[in-house]
Amino acid sequence: MQNNTTGYIDYIYDVTIGFGDCIVQSEVDFAVHGVCPKDVHYQVRKLKISDLPADDRGLAEWLINLWKEKEEKLRTFYSKDPSIREFDNTPEGKDYEISKNIYVTQMCIISFWTLTTLIWAYGFLM
Repeated sequence: MQNNTTGYIDYIYDVTIGFGDCIVQSEVDFAVHGVCPKDVHYQVRKLKISDLPADDRGLAEWLINLWKEKEEKLRTFYSKDPSIREFDNTPEGKDYEISKNIYVTQMCIISFWTLTTLIWAYGFLM
Protein backbone atom coordinates (compact mmCIF):
# COMPACT_ATOMS: atom_id res chain seq x y z
CA MET A 1 0.00 0.00 0.00
CA GLN A 2 1.36 3.37 -0.99
CA ASN A 3 0.79 5.68 1.91
CA ASN A 4 0.87 9.30 0.76
CA THR A 5 0.02 10.50 4.24
CA THR A 6 3.31 9.43 5.80
CA GLY A 7 4.23 12.04 8.35
CA TYR A 8 0.86 13.81 8.14
CA ILE A 9 -1.43 11.47 10.06
CA ASP A 10 -0.27 9.98 13.34
CA TYR A 11 -3.57 8.64 14.66
CA ILE A 12 -6.97 7.44 13.55
CA TYR A 13 -10.07 7.23 15.70
CA ASP A 14 -12.29 4.18 16.03
CA VAL A 15 -15.77 5.38 17.01
CA THR A 16 -18.59 3.07 18.08
CA ILE A 17 -22.03 4.53 18.78
CA GLY A 18 -24.80 2.82 20.73
CA PHE A 19 -28.28 4.15 21.40
CA GLY A 20 -29.58 3.47 24.89
CA ASP A 21 -33.34 3.50 24.46
CA CYS A 22 -34.18 3.42 20.74
CA ILE A 23 -32.42 3.12 17.42
CA VAL A 24 -32.86 5.74 14.71
CA GLN A 25 -32.72 3.83 11.41
CA SER A 26 -32.89 6.88 9.14
CA GLU A 27 -33.50 10.61 9.06
CA VAL A 28 -37.15 9.82 8.27
CA ASP A 29 -37.53 8.15 11.68
CA PHE A 30 -36.15 11.29 13.29
CA ALA A 31 -37.95 13.95 11.24
CA VAL A 32 -41.31 12.30 10.51
CA HIS A 33 -41.85 9.87 13.37
CA GLY A 34 -40.04 11.83 16.07
CA VAL A 35 -37.80 8.92 17.05
CA CYS A 36 -34.96 10.47 19.01
CA PRO A 37 -32.76 8.56 21.44
CA LYS A 38 -32.50 10.11 24.87
CA ASP A 39 -29.34 8.22 25.67
CA VAL A 40 -26.39 7.97 23.27
CA HIS A 41 -23.16 6.15 24.13
CA TYR A 42 -19.88 6.74 22.32
CA GLN A 43 -16.78 4.66 22.58
CA VAL A 44 -13.80 6.40 20.98
CA ARG A 45 -10.40 4.79 20.68
CA LYS A 46 -7.29 6.61 19.47
CA LEU A 47 -5.11 4.28 17.39
CA LYS A 48 -1.55 4.96 16.27
CA ILE A 49 -1.05 4.66 12.52
CA SER A 50 2.36 3.13 13.22
CA ASP A 51 0.65 0.24 15.06
CA LEU A 52 -1.40 -0.74 12.00
CA PRO A 53 -0.22 -3.34 9.49
CA ALA A 54 1.77 -1.79 6.67
CA ASP A 55 0.74 -4.14 3.85
CA ASP A 56 -2.67 -4.27 2.14
CA ARG A 57 -3.45 -7.85 3.17
CA GLY A 58 -2.56 -7.25 6.81
CA LEU A 59 -4.54 -4.02 6.89
CA ALA A 60 -7.56 -5.74 5.31
CA GLU A 61 -7.44 -8.50 7.93
CA TRP A 62 -7.07 -5.94 10.72
CA LEU A 63 -10.08 -4.01 9.43
CA ILE A 64 -12.23 -7.15 9.10
CA ASN A 65 -11.32 -8.12 12.67
CA LEU A 66 -12.09 -4.58 13.88
CA TRP A 67 -15.59 -4.79 12.35
CA LYS A 68 -16.14 -8.23 13.90
CA GLU A 69 -15.15 -6.81 17.30
CA LYS A 70 -17.53 -3.87 16.79
CA GLU A 71 -20.40 -6.20 15.89
CA GLU A 72 -19.79 -8.29 19.01
CA LYS A 73 -19.47 -5.15 21.14
CA LEU A 74 -22.81 -3.86 19.81
CA ARG A 75 -24.45 -7.28 20.20
CA THR A 76 -23.40 -7.28 23.88
CA PHE A 77 -24.52 -3.65 24.28
CA TYR A 78 -28.00 -4.27 22.85
CA SER A 79 -28.48 -7.52 24.78
CA LYS A 80 -28.57 -5.50 28.02
CA ASP A 81 -31.69 -3.91 29.47
CA PRO A 82 -32.06 -0.38 27.99
CA SER A 83 -31.89 1.20 31.45
CA ILE A 84 -28.38 -0.16 32.07
CA ARG A 85 -26.86 -0.16 28.59
CA GLU A 86 -23.29 0.97 28.34
CA PHE A 87 -20.15 -0.20 26.61
CA ASP A 88 -17.78 -2.40 28.52
CA ASN A 89 -14.82 -0.54 29.93
CA THR A 90 -12.26 0.74 27.52
CA PRO A 91 -8.65 0.74 28.75
CA GLU A 92 -7.87 4.28 29.86
CA GLY A 93 -11.51 5.19 29.13
CA LYS A 94 -13.33 8.16 30.60
CA ASP A 95 -17.00 8.81 31.27
CA TYR A 96 -18.32 12.26 30.47
CA GLU A 97 -21.61 13.56 31.74
CA ILE A 98 -23.08 16.81 30.49
CA SER A 99 -23.36 19.23 33.40
CA LYS A 100 -26.42 21.42 33.92
CA ASN A 101 -24.40 24.53 32.93
CA ILE A 102 -23.29 22.98 29.65
CA TYR A 103 -26.84 21.79 28.93
CA VAL A 104 -28.26 25.28 29.52
CA THR A 105 -25.52 26.81 27.35
CA GLN A 106 -26.28 24.35 24.54
CA MET A 107 -30.00 25.15 24.71
CA CYS A 108 -29.25 28.89 24.57
CA ILE A 109 -27.04 28.42 21.52
CA ILE A 110 -29.63 26.26 19.76
CA SER A 111 -32.37 28.78 20.58
CA PHE A 112 -30.25 31.69 19.33
CA TRP A 113 -29.45 30.05 16.00
CA THR A 114 -33.01 28.82 15.51
CA LEU A 115 -34.37 32.31 16.13
CA THR A 116 -31.69 33.90 13.93
CA THR A 117 -32.46 31.48 11.10
CA LEU A 118 -36.20 32.12 11.36
CA ILE A 119 -35.71 35.91 11.35
CA TRP A 120 -33.34 35.65 8.37
CA ALA A 121 -35.76 33.39 6.48
CA TYR A 122 -38.68 35.73 7.21
CA GLY A 123 -36.67 38.75 6.01
CA PHE A 124 -35.47 36.89 2.93
CA LEU A 125 -38.93 35.68 1.93
CA MET A 126 -40.69 39.04 2.47
